[in-house]
Amino acid sequence: MPLVTFERVAAFADDLPAGAAGDASDLPTLEQRIVAAVAYRDMFQFAPDAAEITRYLPHLQSSEANVHAALAGGRLVPEILVTDGQYYALKGREAFFALRRERREIARILRAKAVRTAARIASLPFVQMIALTGSLAAENPDPNADLDVIIVTDAGRLWRVNAVTSTLRFIDQHLGPRHFCPNVMRSKAALEFENHRLYTAQEMAMMVPLFGYDTYLEIFDRNPWVHTYLPNCEPFEAPADLVASPLAPGSRDLLEAVFDSAAGRQLERIWYDRRVRQHRDPDHRFHRYTPFTPEAQGLYVDMGEAIEGALNSRLAQVGLPPLP
Repeated sequence: MPLVTFERVAAFADDLPAGAAGDASDLPTLEQRIVAAVAYRDMFQFAPDAAEITRYLPHLQSSEANVHAALAGGRLVPEILVTDGQYYALKGREAFFALRRERREIARILRAKAVRTAARIASLPFVQMIALTGSLAAENPDPNADLDVIIVTDAGRLWRVNAVTSTLRFIDQHLGPRHFCPNVMRSKAALEFENHRLYTAQEMAMMVPLFGYDTYLEIFDRNPWVHTYLPNCEPFEAPADLVASPLAPGSRDLLEAVFDSAAGRQLERIWYDRRVRQHRDPDHRFHRYTPFTPEAQGLYVDMGEAIEGALNSRLAQVGLPPLP
């Protein structure tokens, strides 16, 4: 579930401004984890608020009240972090406060387009869930951000849906500057995510459901390992703009019957074989993937490694060890 490009990670994995990095090595554990939560988002020019820090607090369970108390007292602010009264950033990153508000407005505009796109995708046969991922889910898109989504389908129907969404994506790429990108596609037979690591947990925690809220909840139920990395993360409540299927039940049943015909099953096999061939090389398109299966599109492996490596580099600059 790529949040950003490697180039953007590299751009913000550099050193903190001269004189900005403090020493957090002797802070209490909660405060160290707060620094880690802020440092993760520092790589993406994002200043979180206290609720977001609590949700994405790595490897430590804590209440938002305790996080507020840690932010309000002691050395944490202003020796390591700075605040504008609402958002928090590493010292020297004060410019992120204005950027957060600017990108929040961009996210508001793009969210409306994402909802319209979700309604279109929800009309496809066998689609069970659509959720935002990436920078838009985090309310941190730049003006050229794509509409990254995860799509869940019925078991045994993933690749015929992938064939249709790939066609829609091709059309979308030629009609406008912001592209619909189904970066993750899985069936309901593969809701357990492999590649257990902080990056994957962060991406799952950021998912914003747009269609199929029950399936969204099921993903959390099937991936309890996420709480090892983010103990405070719970599913979001159903958003007010959650999409209902635009098709009447009878129309959807008819469309699914067509795609479940012999021709539809043949499309499933042909498209799956094509995608496996495309990604058989582990270095295909400069990325390494988890395996493509009949029920799951592969996930980037090296993206998580790059981001976690950049995070640990950032933590070292403030005197903290790598996260477990």
